[in-house]
Amino acid sequence: MTVPDEVRFGTIRTAPLGRAQAVTVEGGPQTARRTRSLIASSDNEDFVVVKLLHRGGARVEQDARDNAVRPGQLFVYDMARPVRLTLPEPFETKSLVLPRAVLGLDESDLSRITASPLGPETPVGGLLAPFLSRLVDAAEVCPEPAGELVARNVVDLLTVLADERRGVDAQDSPSGAWC
Repeated sequence: MTVPDEVRFGTIRTAPLGRAQAVTVEGGPQTARRTRSLIASSDNEDFVVVKLLHRGGARVEQDARDNAVRPGQLFVYDMARPVRLTLPEPFETKSLVLPRAVLGLDESDLSRITASPLGPETPVGGLLAPFLSRLVDAAEVCPEPAGELVARNVVDLLTVLADERRGVDAQDSPSGAWC
C-alpha cells in the first residue's frame, strides 16, 4: 500500500500470531492505495487482510465494490488485487493479516467477501468483530502456539461468511487449509 506524503502522524503496532500477523494502526486522514504496479513489484500479494474499523470512518474499494465503513464494522481485502482505503478523519484499525492459503477459499469465494462491510448486527459480524479486536489487542502477550490456534477461529468465521454469501450450508464446507 502507498500512503501520501501529507500524512503527518500515525502509529503501527504488529505482533506475530504464527503465520498470521496482528496489526493495529492509528493515524490521521489519508488514502492508501494498492495499485497493479505496486502489486507487480511486491512480494506480499499472498495475503488477505481482515480489518476492523475501531474508530473513525472509512471507505473501501475493491472488486467493483465501493462501500462506506462505520466504526465496529469489519471488512476483508485481498493484497493480490488493487484496493483503495480512504480514511477521511483520525482513525484506528485492528487487523489480522493472513496468508491466502490458510483461508482455503477459491478466487470467486474470496471476491464475494472483499470490500463488503460486516457489522455487529449480523450473526458472523457479531462474533467476529469483538473477537478480532480482542485477539489483536492481546497478540503481543499471546504465547505460541496459542496465538495461531486462536487466529484459526477467524479463518473459520471467514469461511462461514463466504459460505453464507454463496448459499452453502456451513456443515458442507471445509474450515480452511491450516494443515
